[in-house]
Amino acid sequence: MTVFPTGGAEDPWGGTRYFKHLVKIWDVKTGELVATPEGYTRWVLRLDGKTLISGSSDDSIRTWNTTTGKHVALLDGHTAIVYSVAISPNGRILASASLNKTVQLWNLDNNQPTSSPLLHVHFVNSVSFSADGKLLATGCHDKNAYSWDVSAMVKEAGLDELLLDQQ
Repeated sequence: MTVFPTGGAEDPWGGTRYFKHLVKIWDVKTGELVATPEGYTRWVLRLDGKTLISGSSDDSIRTWNTTTGKHVALLDGHTAIVYSVAISPNGRILASASLNKTVQLWNLDNNQPTSSPLLHVHFVNSVSFSADGKLLATGCHDKNAYSWDVSAMVKEAGLDELLLDQQ
């Protein structure tokens, strides 16, 4: 089954920071709704045909099983809304951008941070990996874009294997 995730606010003007964004998983062939995972979510990114990753208004990142709609893992480390997420081309590193002026790199093999957060002068709007996954571009609300050497950071952390394709 080929699935497609969508997201949108249930109550965007509800007067609370923790308004609920519904993620829905659809079967592309039939147009049928497969699942509606429960939880506060903001941004949606599909990792593969079985896993979905969402950034959240509750400062967390969540992974979901797209077949069952069940929550699989919680990646917790930001102290403000997770505004953007990106996955490295090999599917092993996640970058998350937050309103707390940081970007965090995550090891998707164990759902743990790879290192200390990447600090910015203002909140971070977006993150994107280069085609080879060795560089990360971040867009900051200060109207600047920054480039980070992911390859050097994971090697320094002793996590060189995260640069390799999954077996």
